[in-house]
Amino acid sequence: MTSIPKTADFSVESASPTSPSQQVIAVAVRGHDTPLIATLTAKRPPEGNHRESWYLYDVEFNGEIVVRDSKDAECDLARALQGRGFKGTVRVLDANTGKHRSTVNIAKAAKLTVQENRSEGLRFVKWRPNPYGSCP
Repeated sequence: MTSIPKTADFSVESASPTSPSQQVIAVAVRGHDTPLIATLTAKRPPEGNHRESWYLYDVEFNGEIVVRDSKDAECDLARALQGRGFKGTVRVLDANTGKHRSTVNIAKAAKLTVQENRSEGLRFVKWRPNPYGSCP
């Protein structure tokens, strides 16, 4: 059985009364299961990089950064949560605005990654572990 995540993973100070943040708190107060919520922080790549049009992402879940410096944050988040025994979907909120960015099906997204090439552009492909391990 999985633990129920805290509802303090995001800020509600600047949220409107009908925002997802306040809706989640209302659900938690009534005693129902709290939906899985993660916050996404976009970061510019290091200066001097040959491509200035992309970002790296950190994802926080339940008060802990579970994905760091990712180009494919949603799929990496799904693998991190699946590895911790979570199932279902997770709502991804922007860390700065609190706005909903995406809803990720953990089981489906954990099997995928995003690939980009010149002939086909961006697309989802089957994820395969790096045979050389992860980079430090």
